Amino acid sequence: MTGADTKALQALEAMKSHHDFDSTVCLESLGSVRKRFSIPSEYVLHAPRSGQQPYHPSPGGFGICIDALEAGLRFPLHPVIRECLNWWRVSPSQIAPNSWRYIITFLGEFEHLRVELDEANDRRASVEADLEKARSESASLESQLADLRERLGDSEGQLRSARAQVRQMETELLDLARSKEALREDLPKRVVKKYKESPRFEMGLVRMGRVSLAYGYQLALA
Repeated sequence: MTGADTKALQALEAMKSHHDFDSTVCLESLGSVRKRFSIPSEYVLHAPRSGQQPYHPSPGGFGICIDALEAGLRFPLHPVIRECLNWWRVSPSQIAPNSWRYIITFLGEFEHLRVELDEANDRRASVEADLEKARSESASLESQLADLRERLGDSEGQLRSARAQVRQMETELLDLARSKEALREDLPKRVVKKYKESPRFEMGLVRMGRVSLAYGYQLALA
């Protein structure tokens, strides 16, 4: 027998000293017990025989007192309770009602913390999804910004080129205006000069019999 077995027997003897009394549960009250504590139908209920205590062996089952059910014990047993019973190597009938109260309270706190943990995990997943979405949007915006900067650089180059072309065109236009003005002033002189050099001009002077001194001609008329 191991040390754990010895301790289990000692605990059983201590528990038995507080439960040496006849049960008040009878066969007729089993239905109300099942309904009150929501005991599933797969669990078969038996009323204790005269002199039978909860800690007495029950072939194929175990005894449980109403105090344990009132403390919050429910069937089927919670997985944590099953693990504890297996670890402690005891049956449910060997756990005192007050111990059940501690265990059930612990399970309630555990479930509360588990719900909070699940909610925290859900919030974390939601935040991570939002963060990933924000990162994706940020990458997209950075790509668009880089594209806009590239386009802006091209536009600035085109603007500089257009300005240079405008300045060149303005210079050419100014040169054309100057050339036009010079041509306007020089054209009459060229026309007159060309006319003077033409045979018609000389023949005209001969026919008229006179020469205008304004043009600087000296002719001998016959």
